[in-house]
Amino acid sequence: MIVAADRNALSGLLNLLTPFPQIAIVGSTVDTDTALAEIRRREPDIVLTELNTSPLPGIEFTKRISIDFPTVATIIVANQAGLGFFKEAMRVGASDFLVRPITGDELWASIRQVHEVQHERALQMPTRMREPEVTIDGKLVVVCSAKGGVGKTLLCTNLAALLGNLYPGKIALIDLSLQFGNVDLFLSLPTDRTIKSLGAVMQELQKESVESVLHSTPYGLKVLLAPTSPEDADNFDGNDIASLLVFFKHTYPLTIVDTASYINDVLLVALQEADLILVVTLPELPALRDTAKLLRVLNQLRYESDKVKVIVNQMTDGVIDVERIRRTLGRPVFATVPASADVVQSMVNEGNLIIRNSQASITQAIRSLARQVVPLIVTDALGQPRQAAATQPKTETRRPLKRPRFRQ
Repeated sequence: MIVAADRNALSGLLNLLTPFPQIAIVGSTVDTDTALAEIRRREPDIVLTELNTSPLPGIEFTKRISIDFPTVATIIVANQAGLGFFKEAMRVGASDFLVRPITGDELWASIRQVHEVQHERALQMPTRMREPEVTIDGKLVVVCSAKGGVGKTLLCTNLAALLGNLYPGKIALIDLSLQFGNVDLFLSLPTDRTIKSLGAVMQELQKESVESVLHSTPYGLKVLLAPTSPEDADNFDGNDIASLLVFFKHTYPLTIVDTASYINDVLLVALQEADLILVVTLPELPALRDTAKLLRVLNQLRYESDKVKVIVNQMTDGVIDVERIRRTLGRPVFATVPASADVVQSMVNEGNLIIRNSQASITQAIRSLARQVVPLIVTDALGQPRQAAATQPKTETRRPLKRPRFRQ
């Protein structure tokens, strides 16, 4: 396959290869996004690309090929020499680097040599075959709130960690509070790998590239962190997030998503993909009023009432009772979590998961919440928990993806 910077350069490369019938040209384009889709469809042995391609530059394009299509070799053609260009090309996985002017014979020699190396490598690893990707019918739980400070991330991370411990390797957690996410703090994770690394490949996600940025925790949980800089949130739109969530639903039996406490395209897409929406609030009138507004939005978006569940955090004696909360919100309370200042402060300031304190009342409440959540979204792929049998899932048809809208 040939990828060039413009039509004239593409024509020139095609002319150089015309005298060599041994080469089957399976595609040619001046657009790297088109090229990536064609590589997936046609599976060429070698991609011949220029250094100044677009929208992805040749170096970044080569890196994408190396990560997503490890059996495809890349040869880069540049208009200028330079040790820096060469070293960068080799670093990202190019098999050869040619500098113009080049002849057809030189180009043919490079292609032949690269192909011979590929062939020898294949002979040395006869059992290493490309396995088809297996997708599953995973479920998505979105945790949201109408305002910050209600304990949404605290509940989200502890619920995910608890389920990860019950179903090791089958639970994923995504921090979609892209500007100010704090999942890393609550789980004591480094921020060297975040969703930012996937920005260039969102529409062509591969298991290898996604797993390279996921964090593994001692609780059997896989975690995708939010960017460290708020401005990086602008690199992702609704379509990117939709692709990401569909990928996780096809890869993990259960994915839990933490979100920002305001309505934007990211939240709207997450809500549409969700199989269960957990709305977290506090037993305080300002929080309840804002939560009632959020629930009205969800109602306008026509989400079924049994898909949206309200969780009241920090319940204590003497505050607004559950019945009054139900009347204020116009729907029942799915679960309550008691206030536990000492345990919560230990987690917030020291990164100690609440569920480590098995005797704390807040831990018991989160365990109870997990027991209520699992039967609502469990899949065959989730299997049996370590301690109890899972409930059989309901068959569900996924709606076509559309950007949800609501009246102002």
